[in-house]
Amino acid sequence: PTFFTFGNFSNIALNVAPRFIIACGVSGCLITKGTDLSAGRQVGLAACLAGTLLQRPDYSGRIYEGLPDFGNMWWAWCLAVLLICVLVCSIFGLINGVVISYLQVPAFIGTLGMQLIVYGACLVYTDATHIGGYHAAYTTVARERLLGVVPSPFLIARAVRRVVWFIDKQMPRGEWSC
Repeated sequence: PTFFTFGNFSNIALNVAPRFIIACGVSGCLITKGTDLSAGRQVGLAACLAGTLLQRPDYSGRIYEGLPDFGNMWWAWCLAVLLICVLVCSIFGLINGVVISYLQVPAFIGTLGMQLIVYGACLVYTDATHIGGYHAAYTTVARERLLGVVPSPFLIARAVRRVVWFIDKQMPRGEWSC
């Protein structure tokens, strides 16, 4: 009786959104008969990086004790952390590309190996400990709802879908690369 309720659909949309965004990123590889098995682990590493860099200054289990409280400039620090995460994941993607293109390793095997490397790097980086104490501005993105109803991660996923659709329709298929 509760399956066809708005609350359940909202919950499903909230849980599907991050996976859909990852799938949009991998779709270019799949279109060209490749794959990237490391994408999910790279998202996990990016989440760990962001989580450790965006902890509250008063949190007792803070990973980086010396990071200041950015106060009103919190949005600038969030943008910098986003760029750091994109840069780190881009480096892993570049390594994937080199291994697949120049070393002629099949994409399935190369990205499977990178998946394990990224997972190991994440475990070493976090020392396999719990990360918590996030700044309220960081968690707001996941908790916000448009008009109190539609989860913001769902709206972000829709925006990503539009960008990927535009790229897919405006670029020749051969220009997609893994």
